[in-house]
Amino acid sequence: MGRAQTGIEWLSYLGGSGNDDQTSIAVDPLGNVYVAGATVSTDFPTTPAALRRNHRPSASRRSPSHLGFLAKLDPAGRRLLYGTYLGGSVREGAATIAVDQSGNIFVGGSTDSPDFPVTRQAPQKRYAGLARGGNWNRPGDGFLVVLDPEGRLRFSTYLGGQGSEGVSAMAVDEQGFVYAAGVTDSETFAGAAKETSRPPGAMDAFVLKLGPNTGEIRYIQRIGGSGSISVAGIALNRAGEVFVAGSTDSPDLPATQGAPRNKLAGASDAFLFRLSPQGRLRYLTYWGGKKREIVTGLSLDVHDAAYVAGWTNSEDFSTTKGAFQSVYRGGSSDGFVIKIEASGKLGYATLLGGSGFEDVEGIAVDRLGRAHMAGRVSAQSDLAVTEEFTPPAPGASEHAFYGMLDDQGRLLQRSLRVGGSGQRGNRIFRVSRGAKIALDAMGNAYVVANTTDDVAVTKGAYQELTAGGHEMVIFKVRAPR
Repeated sequence: MGRAQTGIEWLSYLGGSGNDDQTSIAVDPLGNVYVAGATVSTDFPTTPAALRRNHRPSASRRSPSHLGFLAKLDPAGRRLLYGTYLGGSVREGAATIAVDQSGNIFVGGSTDSPDFPVTRQAPQKRYAGLARGGNWNRPGDGFLVVLDPEGRLRFSTYLGGQGSEGVSAMAVDEQGFVYAAGVTDSETFAGAAKETSRPPGAMDAFVLKLGPNTGEIRYIQRIGGSGSISVAGIALNRAGEVFVAGSTDSPDLPATQGAPRNKLAGASDAFLFRLSPQGRLRYLTYWGGKKREIVTGLSLDVHDAAYVAGWTNSEDFSTTKGAFQSVYRGGSSDGFVIKIEASGKLGYATLLGGSGFEDVEGIAVDRLGRAHMAGRVSAQSDLAVTEEFTPPAPGASEHAFYGMLDDQGRLLQRSLRVGGSGQRGNRIFRVSRGAKIALDAMGNAYVVANTTDDVAVTKGAYQELTAGGHEMVIFKVRAPR
C-alpha cells in the first residue's frame, strides 16, 4: 500500500551514530513534539541553547555511558527546535516527559551521578542513592528537571533515599503542581518510611506532589507489598485525584473493597490505584491471568475513566462480553487494554493480538473515549491492518504499530503498521517499553519508536538519513475523520 494511502503526515529519524533509546513523547498546544530518553551517541543532535552539548566518557569507562536527552521538533517534523543532553559524570536515563500549557518542559528519570546539575531551590541537592555497579535495572536516585519553553533550566533536583529510586511517570496540573511517580526500596524516602513488615529488597511505588517553582514536597505516598513493583503511567483529573498504573508480583498490595480484582492471579499482574487530592489511597485493583501482565501505559478520559495498556502471555486473560478480541490468540504475547470506570467498576477489557507477538506499549484517549495505541507487532502478524506505511520486508522481525479502538472497546477502527526495508543489520524495527504515544488537541497522534533498519521517511523531514546507530523514528498520524 502506498504512502499516500496512509494517515501518516510525516516521519523522521532522530538520533546519532550510537544507541538512542526513547522512553517518552509529548506534544504542546502549538503542536511541537518532545521526545526524551537515554543515549550513548556522542553526536546526538543538540542546539546552541542546550544545557549540555558534549557527551564525555564516564570516569570509570573508556566508552560513553548513557546520558539523558531531550529533543523538541517543530509541528511539521522538519526542524529541531531544541536538543540537549541531560546528566552528570556517570550515567543517566530520562524516562518521562510532560509539557504544560505554557510550554514549560518537565523531565524525570534516574541517575547514578553525584554531580547531576541541581538548582538552588532543590529540595534535595545531594546524591543519596546506591551506586548501580552496572545494574541498569536498579537506579541510584531519581531526578526531576524543569525547563522553560526556550530550554533554559528553571529547576532541578535529586529525588532519592539511601537505596534505589527512579522516576518513571510524571504529570503537571493547571496550577503548576508536579506529580512524580516511580519506585523505591529505601527505608526512608522524602520523609516516608517503608513499613517494617516488608522484607528487605521489596519495592514500593511512590507518588510525590511538588509545589510549583519551589519544589516543596506537598505529600508523598508509598504503595507496596512483599515483592517487586513497577510504575508505567500517571494521570490526573480536574479534582486533583491521581491515578497510577503498573505491574507487580506482590500478592499483598492493599486492594480496596469492591475492586474488580483484589488478589494476585499470576506471576505478574497489572494494577491501578487512585489517590485523593491529599494523597490518600482511595482505590486499588489487580488485573491479570495465571502468567504475566506487563503494564506500559495509562490514560484518563474526560469522564475520569482510566485506560490501562500493556501485554500479556496469559491464555486465561479475562475479557468482557463484546470485546474486540476475547480470546488469547497464541504467540509469545498479545496486547491488552482495560478500561476502569470512574466508579471503579470494570468498563471493558480486550486483547489485541494475532498468532505472533503483539504488544501495546503506550496509550492516549481522545475526547470521544477512543483509545489510541502505540506498540509493536511481529512483521508477519495477522492482526488486522487497515493502513500500511511499508509492506513487510522479507526477514524483517518487527513493525511499529498504531491502532485506535472505538469508545466501547469493540472495534479496532484504525490499524497502521510502519516497518523497515530489511536491508540493514538485524532488520529489527521495535518499540521499546513505556508511554510512546501522545495526542494533540485536534486528535492527531504522535508515535516514537526505535529501529536499526532503514525506513522510508517523508520528504523534508528533519533527519532523512540514518546516522547508523540504534535510533528513533517519530511519526505523526492524522486525526480520524
